[in-house]
Amino acid sequence: MRVDGYQENACWVKGLGNKIYYGLEYSFTIEVKDNRVRLSFEPINLLGGTNKSPFIASSLYNDQGELRGYVKDLVPSLEETMKGLKDSYAKYVSKSKKDEW
Repeated sequence: MRVDGYQENACWVKGLGNKIYYGLEYSFTIEVKDNRVRLSFEPINLLGGTNKSPFIASSLYNDQGELRGYVKDLVPSLEETMKGLKDSYAKYVSKSKKDEW
């Protein structure tokens, strides 16, 4: 199952000492096989104000494979958002097992 969604203030970078927040359009894929669940998260677009930019992971790194300085906070903040989505899904699934419709 694939879900496309939007998360406001999903990630941030620091600019001139302040946090600049970005919204995120993403695709969240849920795969079930042999009673196991795999969750995949793919960022699609970053949204800041009225600007919409495709999320291109390779643009976050320099030629040496290190994170560019201005985005060093973006990755941990994005990982925190992904963890929150995963935890929300897990909570929903565990609750729905108890419900009988």
